[in-house]
Order: sequence, then C-alpha cells, then structure tokens
Amino acid sequence: MFHVKHSALFALAGLVLIGLLTGCGRASKPQGWSAPVDAGGGIVIVHDQRGSLTALQVTDAGSSALWTFPGSTDDRNYQGFYATPIVDRSGSSPRLLVASYSGHVVSVDLATGVATPGWPKEVSVGGHIVATPVLVGSTLYVANVHGDVKPVDITNGTVGQTVAKASDRIWGAPVANGGVLYVASLDGSVRAVGTDGTERWRTDAGGAVAGDLVLDGDTIYLGTLERKLIALDRATGEVRWSFSGDNWFWAAPLVTSDTVYAPTTLGAVHALDKATGQEKWQAKPGSGEMHAQPTLVGGALVVADRDGWVYGLNPSDGTEQWRQQQTGQRFYANPLAQQSSVLYLSQSGMLVRVRPQDQGAISVVYQRG
Repeated sequence: MFHVKHSALFALAGLVLIGLLTGCGRASKPQGWSAPVDAGGGIVIVHDQRGSLTALQVTDAGSSALWTFPGSTDDRNYQGFYATPIVDRSGSSPRLLVASYSGHVVSVDLATGVATPGWPKEVSVGGHIVATPVLVGSTLYVANVHGDVKPVDITNGTVGQTVAKASDRIWGAPVANGGVLYVASLDGSVRAVGTDGTERWRTDAGGAVAGDLVLDGDTIYLGTLERKLIALDRATGEVRWSFSGDNWFWAAPLVTSDTVYAPTTLGAVHALDKATGQEKWQAKPGSGEMHAQPTLVGGALVVADRDGWVYGLNPSDGTEQWRQQQTGQRFYANPLAQQSSVLYLSQSGMLVRVRPQDQGAISVVYQRG
C-alpha cells in the first residue's frame, strides 16, 4: 500500500483539472469530452455541443444527423457531457442511458432521441457527473464530484442510497466484476465495494486518480497524478507493480494480451510488460497532453493529443509510422475504433475519421453547426 504524503498536490491537481473541465480556467461553461458511441447499424452518438447529443448515420462518404437530444420541448440545461452514454438493449426498445454534468440521469430512446416512457423527469444523483457510470444488470452505478457512488434502477429511474463514498471527486469511470465495484478518486484511494455497500478493501494509490480504471482478468490498471502507473490485484487490492513515468498518467491505459500501453500528459507513450511492469519501450512523438486512450487499428498503435495531432506507432518498438494533424482541434475523448479506421471527436464537436492503413489520413465526418 502507498501512503499519501502530498495532500497539497491533490489540491493543486484539483484546481488544474477544474480548469480543464471549465475551459482552461476561464469563466466559461463546462466543455465535455464524452467519447463517440457505436449504437449499431452505422449509428454513432456524439456530444454535439454543450449539453446536447446527436445521433449520426455514418457512412464512408460522411454522415447525416438523425436526431438531437434534448429536443425543443425539453427545457432542462444538462450543461455538458463528460460521461460517455451507455447503450442498453435489455428492454423491448434500445435506449441510451445518459449521465450529464448537471447531475441528471436520463433514458433516451435510441430510435427517436426522446425520453423513454416511464422515466421520471427528475433523476438526480445530487452532484456534477464527470465519470462514466457502470451498468450491472438493471442497476446503473453513478459517481459524482462529491465522491458518492449511487445506484439508479434503470427500470424506473429510482435513485438508491450511496454504496461507496470517497473524500474527494470521482472523475474516472469505475469498473465492476462479480458483484463488486472498483472505484478510484482524486483523494488517491482505490476501493472495492460490494453492491450492498460493504467495503472489501481499500488501497492508497499515492496520488490522485483522475482517469478511468481498466479491469483485465484479475488485475486493475490505473494511472495517478504522481506519475505512477499501477497494477492492483483485483481480489486484495495489493500492488503487483508500479511504474514511474515522466508526468501525469490521466488517459486510461490500453491493455493487450502481453503489453500495457500508457500515454502521459507530456506526450510520452510507455509500453510495459503486462505481468511485471517492466518498460519495453518509450516513445515521445509530440509534446501535447494525451488524455485519450490509445487504440490498436490496422497494425498501428494510434494515439492522439490535445493539439490535434494523431500518431501511428509501431506497437512492437514505438517507432513512428505516420502523423497527421487536424488543425485547431483538441482531442480529449477516447476514440471509437472500427475495423479499418478510428473515429475521434474533438472538443469543438468535430468528428473525424483516421485511416491507419492510409498513413493516418484524416477526413471530417461531421461538424456541428
């Protein structure tokens, strides 16, 4: 277990991250960086602008908008979407479960973009939502910036009592397995909590955790703002290995059968042995902050930064295969990997397609109007 010695760092990190959430510290509204979602049938859901989502029919030639949520009859201000919507197909009609920065959870019919029947007008978890919720059976577990994780019954929208509580904001997506939730916070804690609220274990990561947790088999992978990438035993919370990088690990790492790929906020990409944490290689294709999770498509490890650069690296040794830039765009959201291309959604609402097998050629799929 790690011991937190730098509580002042957490406060500083919180101020920096709040600046990113609200437009680099200026007096502005939340921006949002929810990832594009594959809704099936060539439909992709994108965060179109502050507080609205658009369903796109995407083809090789471009896209066409099918609907936008909220519609003209919904007067609620959802403020923005950092949490990625979740597609739920458990009922008779497919829908999106949407958690907004305003703290509201909404059920949206996937075909029409309107609130589904039987869902209450007001479903609030009592605080801003940044982390993507996790769906377990008929319960959506939603974390807020007060450090609460609350269950929402997706059959009727009822909000239950808090099942986990951290002392600071939860910004990274929790994960779940076998009736246990795994949650990390800006207070540096990582905990395993039963869905009944019983804490199984708690580990001090030694630094604020702002990014999503990644669960692979019996191991949880996470990055901290103390420049650490850590692998935890899922059953006990014990640290299996820890790796020190050049700066914050904010982006969720990509975990493959034998390698963990993890970018930092100084633009470095580390490839680590999955079992030991030993570094295989390090690359620094650029200097822009990397917030988006890496992905493997077309034989390339594809990474993107906030300066609009997208890089294709050789996954075996990190050598650069190509680079392309979409000038004036910032990539924070995780990409949507397809068979032969990758979709990135910029913070301004531009959806672009990157083709790794064509030297990373970029084309604009959609630009909000």
